[in-house]
Order: sequence, then C-alpha cells, then structure tokens
Amino acid sequence: MLAVCLLTFITALTTAAPTSTPNPTPEPPNGIRQCARSECPVYTELADYGLDMWKRRIEPGVWARKVAPTCNRTTAIGLVYMDIHYYFRDNGINRTTPIMMEVSENKAAPSFCPDQSESFPCCDEIYALLFYIPAVSQATAPPPSKDSGVELVHMEDPREFYGITLGGRPVNENVTANYNQLSKYLDEQGIRFDDDAFLVASYDAPWRPQPHRNEILIPIKKPCRRHDGNDGIANPKDGQENETDQGLDGVRGREAGHGGRRQRRNVDYLPNIDLIPF
Repeated sequence: MLAVCLLTFITALTTAAPTSTPNPTPEPPNGIRQCARSECPVYTELADYGLDMWKRRIEPGVWARKVAPTCNRTTAIGLVYMDIHYYFRDNGINRTTPIMMEVSENKAAPSFCPDQSESFPCCDEIYALLFYIPAVSQATAPPPSKDSGVELVHMEDPREFYGITLGGRPVNENVTANYNQLSKYLDEQGIRFDDDAFLVASYDAPWRPQPHRNEILIPIKKPCRRHDGNDGIANPKDGQENETDQGLDGVRGREAGHGGRRQRRNVDYLPNIDLIPF
C-alpha cells in the first residue's frame, strides 16, 4: 500500500512539473551578430544576389562625421578617428558599430587649386569617417566643438546601397577586388549605381575573434538629384567654406574601368585599423 502511495505521489509531481525548454537564442539585429554587441544603424535588407552581394536600405538617423585633412588614404583614419571617439566619450554617448570610411571625389575643390592632387583641400578624393549616433542619443547629441572638426549630419531620408560582405582585413587587394567584383556584377545585370563614391564598413577590431565582417557599400543611382546637392542629408553647416555636403553618398569619380565604370586602385583604405579600440 505504501509503495502504491509513493508511486502515485511521484507520478503527480512529474505530471505537475512544467516542462522546461531553453529560451531560443534571439536573432541579432539586422541578422548581423556584431549588432548584438554594439548598436548598428537600422538596416532593411531589400534583396540578396548571392555570393555575399545584396541590396540594403539604411534608415534615417544621425551620424558623427569628420573629413580627413589629407590627400593620403593611408593616413586618413589616424587623423580623424580619435576626434570622433572623444566626442562620443566626452558626451557619454555609447559607441556603435561599424566604423565607416567614405571615399568620394572632391567636387568642391577651391578654384585656386593648381590641380587636384597635391595637398588638402586640393585633393582628388575626399576621405571622411562616419560613426552612427545611437538611437537613444540622437535627439540629445550636442553640437561638436568647432575646433574638433566633427560635425553631425542628419540623414532625413532612407538611403539605398548595393553591397558585398567580405572577411579578413579591409585593406589593399581585399577591398579593391571586392569593389570590382560588385561593380562588375551590377554592370552585367544592367543595374544602375553611383560610381561617385563608396563606403567601407568594418565591424570588428583586429584583436576580436574571427570571423570578421566588413562591407563595401555603393550608393544606388537616383533618377535625379536635389539641386542643393545634399541628397537627404540636412547638414547644419551647409554653405560654410569647409563643408563638403556629402555623407553616406558621393560624387562622380574620374578613373575609367570596366564598362566605363571606375576601377579602384590597389591601395590601403583602412590601414591604421590596428590602432582603433572599437
């Protein structure tokens, strides 16, 4: 009788006990694992072309941006990174990922420049670094000091890009080959894109565990441009002499290449990334 009672008691406990199932691991924002570690811009994936190539919309937001006062890509990041980093730190703004390097033709070169290849601001290309302001700080981010050279740009409209994902180091042949692979594919498909500029986005510092994620983003060609040249970026410093009115966009390049498109030279784009503590 006692054995029957114990068996009945154990059966009741087993039946009453809820079945515990492990909580499913949430998907990282944007499907990018690095965006679970640090906040990323809000992305919407629009198409997947295979071979790590895709079409993406970047939703409106605020960015900190600084133009590198150099015509040398090799030194560009080292000249501007810490100024933006200090802006985030000094104002208690959380850092985000990725860091974005914007490369675009310098259409605003002053008329006194003998040519566009000798010294800043007479450069052939403009190099700028962009950090995304986290959503919680976008309405309260204070204006950067004029001495810092940092500016806040407000992307008021979504921007669309074609992109390719790559691993390894975002320098030298890695960037060049992947840019040309993406632009060649778009040309072959008859897809219109701007060859004025491109972005290199890096999500991982070199010391972080592999695999690393890097991206090259090429702006989608628009049927027409706004006459103010700002293409959706409302910049509080428009009209000032040192303003470039670009940011997440670009202007036309000069180097001929595949199908009339610009072919990127084999040069460093993010050469000082080892020094960046992100």
